[in-house]
Amino acid sequence: MITIFNRAQLLATADHNRFFDVIDNLKKNNIEYSVRIETAQLSVRNKKNGLGNLYDSSGTHIVYVRKKDVQKASYILNEIV
Repeated sequence: MITIFNRAQLLATADHNRFFDVIDNLKKNNIEYSVRIETAQLSVRNKKNGLGNLYDSSGTHIVYVRKKDVQKASYILNEIV
């Protein structure tokens, strides 16, 4: 299991195609990963309900791997061009 204590950031991208290519290659090479998606929160004013929130669906995808797998995962990442 990947936790905050044993993980390293491998990639941060807003490019969906790049993200899915990296994930597919990590799976093929049996490298465990976790993903966090950061979205921009936009405030909007709604006439009926006052203030509301919208989320940008095209957020930044951040991929983490175990610290011990960073070198292998980085090599795989560099092979995808």
